[in-house]
Amino acid sequence: MPFKIPVFARMSDRPFAHCSTLTDLGEAGLMAIWMGGEYETAPNVCLMASRLPRGADQWTRPAILLEVEGHSMGQPVLLPRADGMLWLFYNVILHDHWENAVPYLTISSDGGETWSAPRLLFDTPGLMLRSRAHVIEGRIIVPAYDENTWRSCMMLSDDEGETWRLTAPMESPQGNIHPNVVQLPRRQAAVLFTDGRARRDLALGVGGQRRDVVSAHADALPEP
Repeated sequence: MPFKIPVFARMSDRPFAHCSTLTDLGEAGLMAIWMGGEYETAPNVCLMASRLPRGADQWTRPAILLEVEGHSMGQPVLLPRADGMLWLFYNVILHDHWENAVPYLTISSDGGETWSAPRLLFDTPGLMLRSRAHVIEGRIIVPAYDENTWRSCMMLSDDEGETWRLTAPMESPQGNIHPNVVQLPRRQAAVLFTDGRARRDLALGVGGQRRDVVSAHADALPEP
């Protein structure tokens, strides 16, 4: 049965909270990051963070993790790595709308206490990110979608993030966004996404490449 438990009171100066990402830092406990500000796309929207230390029953007070003065941020995606590094993908809106957002990557070597200089991954306005990222047989897979064309794709790296490429877009009659990847046996993966209206679609692929698409009604599948 679905339920939710508030972890902190709404912040008066940043009442908008959306698009959270969560990761397990082992002995350090859990870490959550989300976009927070006055309202969605407001210039003061930054990335907020809170932690649940191992053995604790209360989250720490939310604090600003990253901000870009005068620009709204969003779509954080955390990816813990086997070497102890913590990767954080996110979007920065260049102007006023998501259609102008571009993706960045920053890396922490101390469990999210400090972060490297951000790196622009694609100079492609409208390329949005979606939690959560995966590493499958050495390939880093970050779900993404184009806010301008409403087509989902995957950001892929086969060299530990040195270089990145985009898969061909996933086509569906009414467009699709918010892809969510589930790893399956035999190098397969399923991608669930929505058209933002009344239908959910399921794409099946191998090695990060789409093969088939099937559809289901919204009453059969939840928002991915």
